[in-house]
Amino acid sequence: MLQIIGWYFFRLHLIYKYGIFWRKPKYVLKLIRNVVKAKIFKLLGLKKFILRGIDFATTYACNFNCEHCFTERLTPKGEVQTMSVEDYKRVVKEAEALGAIVFSFQGGEVTLGKYFQQLLEIIKVSNPQSNHIVVTTNGSLLDEEKIKEMQKAGVDTICLSIDSGIAEEHDMFRKYPGSFEKLMNSIPLIQKYKLKVSINAVISHESIYSEGLKKLLDFSHKNRFMIATILARPVGKWTGRIDYMLSREDLVYWNRLRRDYPFLVRDFDNNYGKRGCYAAKEGLYITPYGDVCPCPLTHISLGNVMNEPLQVIRERALKIRFWNHYHSECLTSFEEDFKKTYFTLLAEKEKMPTLDEFLNLQELNETEKLYKLWDKYWQQKYSITPTGKLILRSKQKILRRLVPSLDCKTAIDVGCGQGYCLEVFQKLGLETKGIDISPTAVQICQRKGLRNVSLEKLEEAEGKYDLVFSDGLIEHFRDFVPYAKHLMRLSNRYVLIVQSNHDSFLAKILLFLSERFGSGRLIPELDYKIPEFVSVFERNGFQLAEEKLIFFDTFKFLLFQKKK
Repeated sequence: MLQIIGWYFFRLHLIYKYGIFWRKPKYVLKLIRNVVKAKIFKLLGLKKFILRGIDFATTYACNFNCEHCFTERLTPKGEVQTMSVEDYKRVVKEAEALGAIVFSFQGGEVTLGKYFQQLLEIIKVSNPQSNHIVVTTNGSLLDEEKIKEMQKAGVDTICLSIDSGIAEEHDMFRKYPGSFEKLMNSIPLIQKYKLKVSINAVISHESIYSEGLKKLLDFSHKNRFMIATILARPVGKWTGRIDYMLSREDLVYWNRLRRDYPFLVRDFDNNYGKRGCYAAKEGLYITPYGDVCPCPLTHISLGNVMNEPLQVIRERALKIRFWNHYHSECLTSFEEDFKKTYFTLLAEKEKMPTLDEFLNLQELNETEKLYKLWDKYWQQKYSITPTGKLILRSKQKILRRLVPSLDCKTAIDVGCGQGYCLEVFQKLGLETKGIDISPTAVQICQRKGLRNVSLEKLEEAEGKYDLVFSDGLIEHFRDFVPYAKHLMRLSNRYVLIVQSNHDSFLAKILLFLSERFGSGRLIPELDYKIPEFVSVFERNGFQLAEEKLIFFDTFKFLLFQKKK
């Protein structure tokens, strides 16, 4: 019990030491405002996020050659415009309007040559009297005069990059002999000018169990220095080095270390909202060229602050599922869907990928995964539940009544599955083609004797048909619009789709029973509303001609006719 009380005492001391600056009363008031607003948002269940701060990289020039450095890959080739002091002033103001009160400046090495004077100018226009100002440095060029100038400019915290408590290990990792000694010598000078000292440490699968890390933790604990851990990622010079990343077992060990070293933190620990990934929600990283990234280790350009306002860029990111809530773990470490797309792009691209490039590849990866799930589904789905039979009969009954009233001679059933609706079309005398991405589904249809059934993707299908039919297909895609457009592309006259009605009370009961007592949804289905489908078709040259209820409104037939 005493150990637990002691741990929380140290954590409170950490918050007080690094989070509250009484000599900056405006900052304290803004901090209180943000915390209260965040609590209100949480209490009311509002999905709103307060921007906590910005990490600015003011230069990628550096006097070190660290083995893990990522700046080279973020530096565009040729002549490229960098942000001016006026740009920083404007972006800081835009960030403050979103709630930001912490501004961190890093490199490269910000104390190098002419870049140090530039740093001081940027800090002075960053409203330092009412914001928390942090400077991250490798410490090799720090001297008393520079520390004094930073204190005068309004810096609160100097964050030192130290990766081992053993001098030789640190110097080897940073590839700069004597750097550890320079760092140790700078600490008394930083403290002399009443600035906070914190430590950044890169931790890899190799170093987490090392004696060097143990000595560094003991040093930070003895001196009550916050030590922020940066988990190794296969980015920059480490691109492709998955073996450097922490495993889940390593992370369990890291969490055990926290019990003994309460000053050991991750960037997850400072959120206003839930503990978890803060990227885009509470923090952003901006390169010297104005590119905005979700965080310092997610190198995807969300947009550029020299082309559009910061708020527009952030809102774009918050519409994307990876950044619109607090993931319990780092996306680049443990979110497999994200990692597959992100690391593939990093391996393929010489420069930083754009958000569109990321989303396009992510959609391809998700679609391929979905297609595999569908084949697995049809491998298991040889029998239909009693409820499923009732719903199927309702669909077939409507088709037998509706289709003859339409002026149709040809039809295509997209995602024909086991062929129950395809069979109706062929019996009605329509020249019909069935396509599906599941080899198992195609084989089932062929064994039934159904004609003209092929293994084919909607996006690759060709030809024109009087009637394009799809039963429960497009709601499975995270962005259904492109697939709806493919349905329209194939149509001469009509598109007929069957969609779940997620507003139906009975549908909600059936889904609950399926998930509670059955197998639930093997295929992910997004809860789109019927008006969303109608809106997309009507914006693209089709009008809703008829709407029919299926099985007490649990599903709906939506018949769209091409506008003349």
